[in-house]
Amino acid sequence: MRFPSSNQNRLLLGLVLIFALSGCRAPLMRGHTGPAFAIEGVPRELDKVTLPAYRVEPPDVLSIDVLLQVPDENYRLHEGDTVMLTVLDTLPDEPIAGIFPVEAGGVLRLGFGYEHVSVGGLTIAEASAAIDRHLRKFLRQPVVSLSLRQATGIQRISGEHCVGPDGTVTLGVYGSVSVVGLTLEEVQLAIQQHLSSRFASPEVSVNVYAFNSKVYYVITQGGGLGDGLVRLPFTGNETVLDAISQINGLSHVSSTRMWI
Repeated sequence: MRFPSSNQNRLLLGLVLIFALSGCRAPLMRGHTGPAFAIEGVPRELDKVTLPAYRVEPPDVLSIDVLLQVPDENYRLHEGDTVMLTVLDTLPDEPIAGIFPVEAGGVLRLGFGYEHVSVGGLTIAEASAAIDRHLRKFLRQPVVSLSLRQATGIQRISGEHCVGPDGTVTLGVYGSVSVVGLTLEEVQLAIQQHLSSRFASPEVSVNVYAFNSKVYYVITQGGGLGDGLVRLPFTGNETVLDAISQINGLSHVSSTRMWI
């Protein structure tokens, strides 16, 4: 491949490709009328390299899904939650077994003969003890079995989350997690550790939804009319020809020097 020779009366056109992942420049092609050549060790069209693990930076957009959000033992009951309650040794004509909602005011209605008991703001263990104390007003030795069936007080984490200027992603009511400079595996681990205080063994899936932090620039001299600057997204598979095609090719004043 040859670059067209430049007329000495024409101004020099410079093409500079600055890749955000690099930060250094090495001459890629040089020549006046002779053939272009490549410096050894520099990736070429037919000799590409695999990039290192992607590291998250602002303003990337991450797709985060928490696949397993099971409340831990410290979860406190809210209005709208439902529990599975079974009590042995009840009155013969008033058994207590089934699914019970936590009603307004945080109470469980156990039936006409047992009235209601307040469980709002209690953990499952505390609620079970409260139900046991309440039923001993009516029964000799009740045996209480209580478990959480559905928790409405849990905010689901699913969807796209933007990495903010401070390098964190916000997980709603569960706070923020710093992810700047981390690989996807490290982001996944950081979010799991952050949520482990709220959930029992949370499982997290993380992917990059938008690679916004990695870009490169094509700069061309404008022959005394100022330089042209084009900002392009970096996906990791670009070549010099890809970059030139994004600016609709070079002008008829073609440079004899390029850098990458």
